[in-house]
Amino acid sequence: MTSRVQVGQQIGNYRLLRQLGKGGFAEVYLGEHLYLQRFVAVKVLLLSLAGDDQESKNFLKEAQVMESLKHPHIVSCHDFGIQQNIPYLVMDHAPGGSLRDRHPEGEQVPLSTVVSYVEQVADALQYAHEQGIMHLDVKPENMLVGADGEILLSDFGLARLASNVSTKLTSLIGTISYMAPEHIRRKPQAASDQYALAMVVYEWLTGVRPFDSDDERIVAGQHLQTLPPPLRTIIPTLPASVEEVVLAALAKKPEERYPQVSEFAEALSASSASPAGASKSARVPEKLENLYKEGLKAKGQGQLELAKQLLEELHTRHPTYRQDVVEEQLQQIDDALRPQLMAHYRAEAEAANETGQWDQEIDAWNELLYLNPERALAQEAHTRMRLAQEHKHNDHLYQDAAQMIDEQNIEGAQQLLQQLYVKDQYYGDPLNLSKKVKVHVPSTYQQEQAQREREEDRRDRQDKVKARQKAHLAFAEEAYGEQWGKRWFIWFIWFAFVSSVGATVGAVTQSWFWALIALLIATTGSWGLGYRRILSLTPFVVIFAASLVLTLGLTLSLARLNYAHPYPSPYSSFDFHSGKNVIKYHYLFLGRQLKFGLIWWTVVSFVGVVIAFFLKLSYGRRQKGERSLYVYLSNGRPLFFSLPKSEPGKSPYLSIVNLILVTLVIAIIGLVAWAVVAFIAGIMGGGFNIFDVGANMAWLGAALGCALGIGAGASLPIWWTALKNSIEERQ
Repeated sequence: MTSRVQVGQQIGNYRLLRQLGKGGFAEVYLGEHLYLQRFVAVKVLLLSLAGDDQESKNFLKEAQVMESLKHPHIVSCHDFGIQQNIPYLVMDHAPGGSLRDRHPEGEQVPLSTVVSYVEQVADALQYAHEQGIMHLDVKPENMLVGADGEILLSDFGLARLASNVSTKLTSLIGTISYMAPEHIRRKPQAASDQYALAMVVYEWLTGVRPFDSDDERIVAGQHLQTLPPPLRTIIPTLPASVEEVVLAALAKKPEERYPQVSEFAEALSASSASPAGASKSARVPEKLENLYKEGLKAKGQGQLELAKQLLEELHTRHPTYRQDVVEEQLQQIDDALRPQLMAHYRAEAEAANETGQWDQEIDAWNELLYLNPERALAQEAHTRMRLAQEHKHNDHLYQDAAQMIDEQNIEGAQQLLQQLYVKDQYYGDPLNLSKKVKVHVPSTYQQEQAQREREEDRRDRQDKVKARQKAHLAFAEEAYGEQWGKRWFIWFIWFAFVSSVGATVGAVTQSWFWALIALLIATTGSWGLGYRRILSLTPFVVIFAASLVLTLGLTLSLARLNYAHPYPSPYSSFDFHSGKNVIKYHYLFLGRQLKFGLIWWTVVSFVGVVIAFFLKLSYGRRQKGERSLYVYLSNGRPLFFSLPKSEPGKSPYLSIVNLILVTLVIAIIGLVAWAVVAFIAGIMGGGFNIFDVGANMAWLGAALGCALGIGAGASLPIWWTALKNSIEERQ
């Protein structure tokens, strides 16, 4: 039921002068304030609130919302009320009429003019959307021209007001020719206003509506199912980019339109200003599936910021589109970006602190705290914020001191700075004033923190060194026992093995190259097999350097002995005295001496060390209290019985006594056997002897053999222990 009012009738403080128009929800009258003689537009809603307190309350509530909209391109609502159950609104009067009056149906509006209109209307719509208010009846009739030619959007929220006031309204609220599909389905949203505005743009540019019929049901079906005809089929001269932007805003699904109506206006403006480059300046909204795929692709390529931008746009335009997956991906991106963002904000805070910009520092620490950092970093951020606030509070002292320095008041500046550092010792000296007035500046919080961190790092390094030394000692004692598990003994054994391998190969081959290769192989091989568990870097470098010097020195020294053998060859079938056969001559004589001593003593030393370290022969006297029992038989022959006695205690490791005894026994046996074999070989003309003038090569070989045998044999416990530990660790 609609209420009827008469021209000349008084409503509130306004007298109705004449009717300006009539719409689907209200009649509009030109009104004049009774006392201010100001002209206004009075909208009388075509609703009756007779006896319905709830509808009256709804009207007043919605009218208050409309009155709160204050924008340069929205018609302001100055007053509202209910008189004789007739609800009314008092609004600004726009003397220029509406854009429908200016551009009647069928008229084509220039593109530049359309862009100007759209920018103003979209600005008003964007403002209302940010307030949570939709227009729902965007059309040329509701776009008024103000006194200065500006465009004013009228009837803002009137459709919603009418629908919310009266529960008796069952028909669609709005104008079907401009109504979005979701609006027709009674699920309007902010994107519905964008669709309606795009419909108006289509009509202005082409002079026709894309969907038009006398039957509203046909128009509604076209909005729901039919794509609008391309604009360029009607106006071939229209830039393709403009057509693309308008059709994008007319997408059937609201999530496929521009995220905001302001973006639609910006895209239209950019495409009209530079049609050739519109693809760069006016981005048409991506399809949801494209946004989803491009976002995941960017994330996979490590472009996290781009991926976040795309997925957030997707989530904004359609919150329920693959919601779980999109939210999970965004969470993963945020987690990945958190360290970068925290580092960025921390750097900003530090930079602001150095320049004395305390507000910027506080803001940066706040931004970091929003990222929910770990507890230690959060505590530091709170501490630094508290200090920055204290610095800000005392900043006037520092600035006054700087001004006094400019005024050559050095003594006053000194007093202020001293006062500042008594009140705030961590303030620092951003402008380096202390150098000008010779005032001691206490360490800042950052400097003290850095000093503490350096001290902690030093202690950590010391602890690690001690832990490594302890682990090395434990490994050495596991391999050799407490008596021999000493660092000096390990150093000696490794030096003996590495240097003897290099020196032996150098002595035999007379080549420094092969000596160096053998030294490197022995060093890396023995290190990897177990010495890495017991030696640190410093002894490794020292022992390798000493072994290298010894190997190269011995190899180069022996190279000069090629012509030095004093005896002729016993093999008369060869001419060994010619210069070209000197190498063979040396090989048969000096080489035999060297190899004889080398092979013999390598075997003897290796066997001796293995016996000492692994068999661990027992030596010891009968313990006190042990005795033998002799029983004489009738025939006078004694029968020996020994009381039970324990074996002399055998340690699982080699003792010093055992080593000395085994060394003496093996050395004596080996030396005697070596001398006998050498004597026999000399008598039989074997080409080597340990008693003639050239025996120095045999003794050199013996020395190298002893070193090699001892080094290899004594290294076996290390290698065996390392292998055993590796197997246990894997298990």
